[in-house]
Amino acid sequence: MHPIILPDLGVPEIEVRTPTGQVDLHNFANFDGLQYGVSGALSLRWTLIEDDSSKLDDRPVKTAQLNFEGVTNLSISPPDPEIPRYEDASLEHFRLVEKGPDSLQMAFEFMGGSIIEVTARQVNLSVCHSFFETHENGTRGTVGIDTGRLADALHVFWQLPLETAYDVVFHLGDAADDWRRLLPMLEKANEFSDAKLGEEILSMLIHTPNHLMAAAHLMGHTPTDVWGLGIEVAPEASS
Repeated sequence: MHPIILPDLGVPEIEVRTPTGQVDLHNFANFDGLQYGVSGALSLRWTLIEDDSSKLDDRPVKTAQLNFEGVTNLSISPPDPEIPRYEDASLEHFRLVEKGPDSLQMAFEFMGGSIIEVTARQVNLSVCHSFFETHENGTRGTVGIDTGRLADALHVFWQLPLETAYDVVFHLGDAADDWRRLLPMLEKANEFSDAKLGEEILSMLIHTPNHLMAAAHLMGHTPTDVWGLGIEVAPEASS
């Protein structure tokens, strides 16, 4: 967890500042959603959409999460119906509304018109520096894609439970990260050694299919041996 430097009262901000760096939540991040627990814990989640746009401890941030503890009030205003819903993936700014000795109130205003206001005992920041990490409260980091929009589409169109939709997007994100790493090698293979190409191709073929099969399974589809190669799915080896 990273302590955050609170902004001045009433001053609109777009960056969450910490003693070791800052995270831009306006220009280079998509809002994924929130998670609220009966214990009074609230998390607001963002995925960074541009490498090196935000750094903590001189390390690029892939996902960021504001964690509120001791929540005593939470209100969410609806988006403007005249504005496309996806605009609410973009934060316009946030403000510190009030600061007392034992509580603080913050407001987050989105481009689509929604406003999230929260009063809590304290707030801190957690981040993931890679797509395979988890936040301190167990929330996974995902590749720099519009996680919330994709999960919402699967939830609405295919009527998947929202948690399942986020799991599907998580697996797709990991597969997309593999392709992102390999694609430059496919396009400019002459610039890489035989060993590098061979290692990366095999690594992808071992890792990526598992995520794609998992995503297909979560959506109710069983992968089939289309090419008749006699493919069998082996159980994970025990350690």
